[in-house]
Amino acid sequence: MTDLQPPSIYDVYEPALPLLSVFVFIIGTFFGSFFNVCIWRIPLGESIILPTSRCPKCSYEIQWYENIPILSWLLLRGRCSQCHTRISSRYLIIEAVTGILFLLIWFRLWDEHWPIPVLFAFWFIAGSLVVITFIDLKHFIIPDEVTLTGLAAAIVYGLLFPSTHVYGHTAGNLAHRMEGHPITYVFSEIIAASYPSIYESPRMLAALDIFLGIVLGAGILWLIGEIGKLIWGRKKHTRQDPVTMRLSTTGFEIVEEPGPVSWDDVLVRDTDVLRIHAETIRWQSVRGEEASTELCRNGDTGTTLVTVDRDGLRDGDRRIALSDLAGAEILTRKWIEPREAMGFGDVKLVGMLGAFLGPEAAMLILCTASVFGSAYGVFLGVSSIVRRRAKWQSHIPFGPFLAAAGLLYLMTGTALFDRLFGNGTPLQ
Repeated sequence: MTDLQPPSIYDVYEPALPLLSVFVFIIGTFFGSFFNVCIWRIPLGESIILPTSRCPKCSYEIQWYENIPILSWLLLRGRCSQCHTRISSRYLIIEAVTGILFLLIWFRLWDEHWPIPVLFAFWFIAGSLVVITFIDLKHFIIPDEVTLTGLAAAIVYGLLFPSTHVYGHTAGNLAHRMEGHPITYVFSEIIAASYPSIYESPRMLAALDIFLGIVLGAGILWLIGEIGKLIWGRKKHTRQDPVTMRLSTTGFEIVEEPGPVSWDDVLVRDTDVLRIHAETIRWQSVRGEEASTELCRNGDTGTTLVTVDRDGLRDGDRRIALSDLAGAEILTRKWIEPREAMGFGDVKLVGMLGAFLGPEAAMLILCTASVFGSAYGVFLGVSSIVRRRAKWQSHIPFGPFLAAAGLLYLMTGTALFDRLFGNGTPLQ
């Protein structure tokens, strides 16, 4: 049996489908428990293997019988068995959601008689997307530990099991099967003009699908991000008359202008910097230290550049951490806020999805995520109007929308989109 001949287990094990489905759900919840560890430790740079799970307050080492997915949380009523500190319901939700996702992917496998390797590839993708979603929502990052590991796994796995990219039964019908992958098919036809034996090599076709998935999926998003940086990368504020900017540990505000601005909305990433062209600056630390710079004397219009990043405020050679800043006042006519149109973590995520699923799926996921993100942005805008806010400012991570679109594709393929927009040729 070649790699392109899926095991004919479906009819044989049909009577055992309910029992197998229960087992799949249980397996999914255990993976969900592991994903909880990843979500907590990866942003902190900690090992996801050691030490074993402990209570974050009393450091009690959680026993195996207290770590049974879903069941243990319910029996312990969401609290540590020793110090009774509340355990977030997020742990329960992630375990249950992962179990359900594994089960839905399993049902699609069964209904469409996939090659078995596709199941494990889709489970890996689903788990990665769950981890990415919760990390990005809290920390506004998509960790390389997930995306780059997934990208490497996609390349190796796709070459070992080309059936995850080429759904055929014999080498002779590969050309016909590739017609369901329109982008890859176009390139394979070009290659076949000089190298006809490409249709006799499933691995070569899988390698082409992987390559195009990475280049087109990640490349398009990267290009969008670069264009976005040119247009929206920085937001300049200028005033004809000087205004007073007040800074604190939580953010800043412009005196006599509505709405404070949180540092979380401005300094989203570690590399973000707020640049202020200061005419005068005064600041005080929580320890009572004071600093003052008067630059605008006798009509002098000179300014100095004051920068604020996650490490703190810098005024020339002086620096004070944001956590030590009791307050600061800056007289300014110009300041520049950083804005990131698209994080490179999003690009790597689409590259990972393209490597696993091919270019057509990556582009469909990207388009769907854009629709989800746009709808959410409109919702936020309408919500701010209804609540009568003078302005709203919020960073919207794109990773969760990519993850939602990716999960939707894993569970439905193009079936949902074909029903909404017409009967197209399934991509896979």
